[in-house]
Amino acid sequence: MSKRTRHVDVMPPLRPRRIGECMMCGETREMATTSECYRCYRRRGREAEKAQNTRLIERHMTAQQKRDDKIAAGLLTVMKGLTMMGVSHEERRNIRGQLQPYLPRSVKEILGGPPLPELPKLKPDHDDDDDDDSDEDTEREQ
Repeated sequence: MSKRTRHVDVMPPLRPRRIGECMMCGETREMATTSECYRCYRRRGREAEKAQNTRLIERHMTAQQKRDDKIAAGLLTVMKGLTMMGVSHEERRNIRGQLQPYLPRSVKEILGGPPLPELPKLKPDHDDDDDDDSDEDTEREQ
């Protein structure tokens, strides 16, 4: 029987980092370049990166943004459904125009594009059966 030996990778010994006086801060530290220590080298890199990113990034979503995202996603679902049903482009534009008054301004800005003509809000249908019944009643009386 042969003995099983376990193979262990051995890394070559690392060269120690050069220690010297930093030209930026004047401290004696491990050097990243010939003239800068790692702290100054990284600080300069972060400042250059920060200067490159001039746009302010908002890292937290507000409740308003979450609500707007839900509304925009709902509108997108409606529009996709209309497309899947085979509704013509002009009819989809008309339906979107009817939904436009219900959208907050912030969602309209998210959606972008040219403004759609705002049509009057749809009024809920009332039960018109009362009118039909009165016609039937008059027919029955005759």
